[in-house]
Amino acid sequence: MQTDRTPHLLIPTCAQCDEIAVREMPELLCAIEDRFGFDVLKAFLFEFGGRQYSVSIRPNASRKQSALSDLHDWLHERCVAGKISVPLGNLALQTRVAWTIAVHLRNGLSLAATARAVACEARTVSGHKKRLVKIGWLRATLPNPERKAS
Repeated sequence: MQTDRTPHLLIPTCAQCDEIAVREMPELLCAIEDRFGFDVLKAFLFEFGGRQYSVSIRPNASRKQSALSDLHDWLHERCVAGKISVPLGNLALQTRVAWTIAVHLRNGLSLAATARAVACEARTVSGHKKRLVKIGWLRATLPNPERKAS
């Protein structure tokens, strides 16, 4: 299993990716999440995301029962035996950055504080904010009338 090299970034569900219109999630990942839940999907992606996964000819009866073994059996039933490419999907860096920025902005963090938390440029955060406001996920902030221009 891979270790998370960006633990400061949040991992969105497939539904959350749809919410912020970040990218089209592959049907396979959405089906796994619907059937087994987000925690199983996340474990599967950390194990196989971005790599080839071998769907065996026969299910492995000697495998210890777990949520991932149930997923392996489901994949065996659903897919033709052979190798399938497992997309990174929810674990993709751009997806995680977009979701983390969205959550921080919705929680009221400033552009600069969000940029520091995500380890990116304020310009990146600003671009995401504009997109989130445009799709209606985030409300536009109104200028403060109390603030005087310098």
